[in-house]
Amino acid sequence: WRLHPAKAYAWELRLQDEIRPDFTIDEQGSDEYRAAFLAAHPDEAEAIRRKEQERRERKARKNTPEDDNLSLPFGESDAEETEEEVA
Repeated sequence: WRLHPAKAYAWELRLQDEIRPDFTIDEQGSDEYRAAFLAAHPDEAEAIRRKEQERRERKARKNTPEDDNLSLPFGESDAEETEEEVA
């Protein structure tokens, strides 16, 4: 936190998604460094939060089932066509 507060903040947000919502990177003085970073750089902190939110949205979209139109259904008509082609 002392040397790279922006990176620490970004990782903290990511690990809150990956590990648990109240996760914090705890180091000596981390609470003070976190508060100082957030107070001194509110725009940068907001950009980091926005970027993390976008990453979470991409992750959620990636983990949802694809549109039904993209699946290849195998119905009775498909089975009949396959049998006719074989015969």
